[in-house]
Amino acid sequence: MPFILSFLIRILMFAVFWWILAEGVIFDAWFAALAVFAVAMVSYRVFPAGEGWRFRLLPLLAFVPVFIRYSVAGGVDVSRRALRSDMSLDSGFLDYPLSCGGRTPFLLAWVVSLLPGTVSIAVDGDIMRVHLLDRGMPVREQIRDLEARLSRLDKTSGEITGLGLR
Repeated sequence: MPFILSFLIRILMFAVFWWILAEGVIFDAWFAALAVFAVAMVSYRVFPAGEGWRFRLLPLLAFVPVFIRYSVAGGVDVSRRALRSDMSLDSGFLDYPLSCGGRTPFLLAWVVSLLPGTVSIAVDGDIMRVHLLDRGMPVREQIRDLEARLSRLDKTSGEITGLGLR
């Protein structure tokens, strides 16, 4: 697909997504247009035209309930922490050694943020840095499970090719 067509489709897709998030209210249109354009540029840099994700169907269907489970668990954890008066936090960082290749590390970084009390900070080579609200939570095992599931899902996981990021 030529660059222009791919880029216009991305702009349209992100504009619709912005409109949905804004609940149909258009305010600060210049900011919205700038944000949509910037996100489209980043998406094109990370995922050039013709290099789309190639997923395996059965592992994708098997991953949907896992995704929902972690999404709900993360939401419940946030709600629980917000409603408690004593937020007993033991925050810190985890440098998780990645064993997957292809685009799986980047997908994993996005999905790890669904885990309760976590947010992925960076992927640098074969290390993913994760911020933890509670270092006592079994996050390493959960990330290992997610990494295995996403490796089965992504057809490029056996490829050790980068995304051209610098």
